[in-house]
Amino acid sequence: MLRQLANWNTAAGMLLFSQSLSGEVAVEKGLAWSCVARGELIPSAFSFTEAIQSLPKELLVRTKASLRAAGASNDHTQMVDLETSQQLWSIQQPFAQNAIEQMMASISSANKKT
Repeated sequence: MLRQLANWNTAAGMLLFSQSLSGEVAVEKGLAWSCVARGELIPSAFSFTEAIQSLPKELLVRTKASLRAAGASNDHTQMVDLETSQQLWSIQQPFAQNAIEQMMASISSANKKT
């Protein structure tokens, strides 16, 4: 599965020559999201997940399903249809309505200050 994530040279170097990558190189190659100092790993992981803790489980499940479907298909029309249907579902959910209201209030507040 590494070959699906990395180019041939990276995958071959890692597998054939038992080469591991530093965190910085893994990020550069698109194999990792970010690189943090060893002592900061656990606090960074918890901090990173704070953003999704309040999201509904169904949204996370649907998002992961869409990502899997995108990886399994090369049909642009099929993917646009899938993503559109998922986005339409999402914006009808209470969490999305609340987020939109908060964003609009923030914009309104910022406009009043200028």
